[in-house]
Amino acid sequence: YDGGGGGMVPIPDRIVALLPYLVPLLDGLRYSRFFFSQFPQAIVLLTPLQPIASMYFRIPFAGLISFFAIYMGMAENRSLSRFVRFNAMQAIILDI
Repeated sequence: YDGGGGGMVPIPDRIVALLPYLVPLLDGLRYSRFFFSQFPQAIVLLTPLQPIASMYFRIPFAGLISFFAIYMGMAENRSLSRFVRFNAMQAIILDI
């Protein structure tokens, strides 16, 4: 992937670029109890994330650790594609 905007992004890069967006999703789950009290059927959509969410909320300072891990490990890593680095930085901004 040349980062020029004309080519297709490989599937592995798309999967890696998706992973940082789990952090803002998990941070937003704290405020979703009112939504899930109105629509309890929607909890089924988040069932695959339950092991990740339980681990994320069990670790102290998991948000801070994940922030620095994404920033230093992905967003500033020049060996990754521009697509992955861009999406890592977007996830950080979205989480702030």
